[in-house]
Amino acid sequence: MKLKAFITMALLSVSALGNCQTNGNPNVTELTKEQKEYLKKLHRMYEFNLIGHRIAEGAEVEERTESLPWEDITVEKFDIDAVIDWLNNAQLDLKESYDLDGMLALRGSYKSDENWNVTQEGLRDSYFSNPYRQILGPIKKLGKIRIRLLSQLQNTNGNTLELGKFYHLSTSQNDKELSLAFYLKNPNSTNIKGGIEVELLPPLRWKHACIPLQYEGKEYEFNDVKFKLFKSEPGNVILEYDKKYGNQMAKLRIIPIKQQKPMKTEMVYRIGGEAVLRYYQNPYMGFGEWCVMYKSINCDSLGITPKTLESAIHLKYQPTEEELLHFNETMGEMIGIELAEELTNADRTKFSELYREWIIKGYEAVRELKDDLDYLETMKDLHERYGNDRNIFIPLRSGAIIGSSYAKADLKPDWNVIERCATDLLGKNSNANSDSLRNEINKHKEEYIESLVMRREVLPFLTDEDIRQLSKPVKTNESPLMYSWYKTNTEADSIYIYWPDTLSNRPLLKVRYQLRKGKPELLFP
Repeated sequence: MKLKAFITMALLSVSALGNCQTNGNPNVTELTKEQKEYLKKLHRMYEFNLIGHRIAEGAEVEERTESLPWEDITVEKFDIDAVIDWLNNAQLDLKESYDLDGMLALRGSYKSDENWNVTQEGLRDSYFSNPYRQILGPIKKLGKIRIRLLSQLQNTNGNTLELGKFYHLSTSQNDKELSLAFYLKNPNSTNIKGGIEVELLPPLRWKHACIPLQYEGKEYEFNDVKFKLFKSEPGNVILEYDKKYGNQMAKLRIIPIKQQKPMKTEMVYRIGGEAVLRYYQNPYMGFGEWCVMYKSINCDSLGITPKTLESAIHLKYQPTEEELLHFNETMGEMIGIELAEELTNADRTKFSELYREWIIKGYEAVRELKDDLDYLETMKDLHERYGNDRNIFIPLRSGAIIGSSYAKADLKPDWNVIERCATDLLGKNSNANSDSLRNEINKHKEEYIESLVMRREVLPFLTDEDIRQLSKPVKTNESPLMYSWYKTNTEADSIYIYWPDTLSNRPLLKVRYQLRKGKPELLFP
């Protein structure tokens, strides 16, 4: 079992919280698990969107040395027939080493006489726009062709699974085999069913033009799309256009030009209606104002009242001694079952000597965090600090998992109770009763941990001013105009604009694969 799997599970093993518990009191108003999670998601989006309208301090801008996209048309020699033959005969399956990662592999015989010096290539989605349909490439090994994946994979509930963002292409010249491995946003690979559609696309081609930036208000037409240079100032370019061109303009890319030299810069952009202009004028607005103005979200659309939001700011609920006891006991059971299932050679009678120290270290590492997004980085840090010994890392991971619940509930563990219950569970667990114990612990987790976390967790990013802003009505925007705001971070004289030539997205081949089944179904040609 790979260490990478354990790191991923540190994030994914923290299960969703239960519905709001009120102990039968209809006057208690609290946010539900779904509402809290959605607000946290919105806040992550808000932080990601924080950009100023001035040139960012310390922005790295340099002259572009690589070829411009429309000039980079060199295609390395490769055997297209061998690739088509591979796709026609490959199989979709998962490997034991990938199981806990949610990794699948499309692999098959690759009969090519090419002599590759590099046998592996990492790939990423080209657009990051659709979690179920992604385009990989250009693939250097295969002459810069691209592969489009469409997920038709489902979990046991019938929900379509999202594709990950990272892919890995590898070849074995000895075995004459080509393999494309990809990640799903689901840790339980054994419950996956369905398949994927795969399209083989030719190398991407681009259409381009050069636009001077000194003529604000001037209209242009490019590739049958009309737009206006709405705003041009150091560090920023805003284009205005009719919303009927929205899909085409969403694919538009720009390269700033300074003193006739293309520049390389870390550029971000925002697309939308009038809210983009208001955001440009006030880029440092608070979270609540951003929700209402930029996302058209307020208390009414969230289905909550301002009073309910206040419950997510101030910690009010105080657990009883019995609730705290059940909380710690269930944490001990969770640790015990993890150790029993993962560490098959565990000495189950020596919990204190073997595991307690490392569990506490994992717990303490997570308690130092203030943001859920940092949990994975913490697990990586633990790996770098303590190595990849499974007998150490699994207790570390277990401590991190329970630490997240203690952090959200703002509670401290009773290590004596945890140790007692973990040791007791280690003594009970066997191959014969492992499943029944796991089911029982999951029930305890829902009843004693998730419900209490739900009632105790606060949202530290939420302020009284945010609640005041979220109480305001959303202004409807009936204007047909849209805007694309590009943050160039340089004093550009002009810009190159370019977008994909749609002819290069016509597939050469389209096939459908079913998981754990044989030869794929040819869909095109």
